[in-house]
Amino acid sequence: MGHYGQHGLFLTQGGTYDVGVMVVFLFQMVFMDTALTIVTGSAAERWKYAAFMISSFFLGAFIYPLFGNWAWGGGFLATLGANYSLGHGYADFAGSGVVHSVGGLTALALSIIIGPRLGKYTRAGKPNALVGTTSSSY
Repeated sequence: MGHYGQHGLFLTQGGTYDVGVMVVFLFQMVFMDTALTIVTGSAAERWKYAAFMISSFFLGAFIYPLFGNWAWGGGFLATLGANYSLGHGYADFAGSGVVHSVGGLTALALSIIIGPRLGKYTRAGKPNALVGTTSSSY
């Protein structure tokens, strides 16, 4: 069994257009977008559009495919149980493990780098309540 993604690399190799390749591509694109949405929610209103584009590129082009290959398609997590007699190895239920772990851990790292929202803490470190606006205040 080969690694995930060797058939139809970049969807440009000769004769790679078939329904199976396109379905997997679109399926994985939607999962990757969901992982990016988790990251976007953690950094909302605290980063610039350029930072969003750069982080989205690296997450979508490198981090998500790498972890996805580990979990699916014969990667080391998928075969961990068979190789070391630990059961079935990594079991991902409908992609939720890959999507939420990549999105959540990236969001955590980004939130640590960016820091808290402006006005959340006083100079002494005491937290301030961030009160939401109501529709009547517009």
